[in-house]
Amino acid sequence: MTVTQLPLSGFPGGHHGWVTSHNLALSGNSTVANYFVGYTIQFAQDYYYFLRSPFPSYIVMSLPQYFFESMIDQIFYTKILNAVIISLSIFFFQRVLICLEISRLKAIAITLLSFSGHYVTFYRDLVTPDVYSLLGIAIAIYGISLKITADRIFPLYVCAVLAPMLGWGYSVIPTFFVYWFLMLRVFHKNTTFYIALKSSLRHSSFISLFLACIVTASFLTHNILAEAFVRGVSLTEVGIVKSALFRLGIEEGASTTQWVYYLYEKMAKYFLKGFTPIWYFKVSSPTHIVKALSMSFICVLFISCIFIFRRSFGRLSERKRMIVVLLLLSGPLWLVPMRNLARFHDYTAIIFCPSYIAIYFGALLFLKKKFEKFLCGAAVVVYIASNVLYMNHKNVGVESLNLVTSEFEKVKDLLPEGVVVDYRPNYQEVIPGAPLAVGYYLKGLKVGTEFNSNYLISRSNEEEGTYRLLTPTHKMLFLYKRSDPDHIGKQVIEEVGKKVL
Repeated sequence: MTVTQLPLSGFPGGHHGWVTSHNLALSGNSTVANYFVGYTIQFAQDYYYFLRSPFPSYIVMSLPQYFFESMIDQIFYTKILNAVIISLSIFFFQRVLICLEISRLKAIAITLLSFSGHYVTFYRDLVTPDVYSLLGIAIAIYGISLKITADRIFPLYVCAVLAPMLGWGYSVIPTFFVYWFLMLRVFHKNTTFYIALKSSLRHSSFISLFLACIVTASFLTHNILAEAFVRGVSLTEVGIVKSALFRLGIEEGASTTQWVYYLYEKMAKYFLKGFTPIWYFKVSSPTHIVKALSMSFICVLFISCIFIFRRSFGRLSERKRMIVVLLLLSGPLWLVPMRNLARFHDYTAIIFCPSYIAIYFGALLFLKKKFEKFLCGAAVVVYIASNVLYMNHKNVGVESLNLVTSEFEKVKDLLPEGVVVDYRPNYQEVIPGAPLAVGYYLKGLKVGTEFNSNYLISRSNEEEGTYRLLTPTHKMLFLYKRSDPDHIGKQVIEEVGKKVL
């Protein structure tokens, strides 16, 4: 995966540019001075978008920014780090499958096939907390698997503390909830529900759920307090609560029709699109017939796997069934409630990978041992081919995007520390498709207007007014300094005079 990574160190349009630059800014600004709660943009008087998830993932994400001086290297190695996190997820899911007592070859084949789908390959170099959330879910299920199969309590509690620190944090809560619910059903078999509930509250399943909730709540509380303190606002004005209400669809009062549309149009299609390796490899303007044939093939393959899975599931022991159910439900139970997160961000569908692992496990469980080497070899080929195809597909405009990064680096070297910078036409349009990129490129500098800044950054080398061009050799990005250093005071006086009149 790291070998096939594109040498892209810029921000293309769409999710890749927008989300990657956004999270690079958040991680780069997650410093001790901000109590490890980063932001994307700093204005002259306020900030935009503070961190809304546990900061440990962003500390890890920011490591390339501390070890490499060049922005080209920082962006590239942050994407390599992304690939390492995905590889760790594959490793822990393989360990889960080995807990289910299948061969190592079959475990490798199942995980590689599950991680060869559209979303995890197309968005593997997208710098986002969802990649870390997937690792958190893998660690959580592995800890639970060790408890179920080997009765090891300590690893379960370690995983219950570690997993909520990764990615969104609360994305692992459904996993531990399902584990507790399954154990509650086991306790309820030979007694009343009240006694079963009382017994389950003393069980390691509930203790691990409680630990995960405490860790998640602690980090969210820390984020809220840190943002309120840094911005100097009340607790009701911080962004986390408003964001949560919007993501859950509570703020806008989602109707039943909206939920049906979301579950069918988004979740079902996301699930199928990410299920089968390579099938969604993009061609220019695919016809409706091609789309229909592709979707029909996927549906047939998916239904066939589900049919085989049902037959295999019935032949598993109760303990193994619990692990398979955890794999099957962990992703959907996180994505379905987060309606306004997944609806606008299709890359969140990488969280379906555990479900794919469960389905492939059931479909391939009773494959004869003599076919395992062939299956593993085919899975390796498919995995490599999927990654190579998608990387080649995205190999467009790399040089021009890298040039923008290189020129931003030179611009930053020319700017004094802590200055306020104006942008033309505005800071969101300087990098098309990546409106928050300046938060990463020029972190530590403030975004201002012509009324409070002596410097201007523009995509044009022919700006009018009292400006002096400082970067005449640049081709895509130009830095200007105002010729009249006292213009700020004059502008303020003029504005005040207008208001008085």
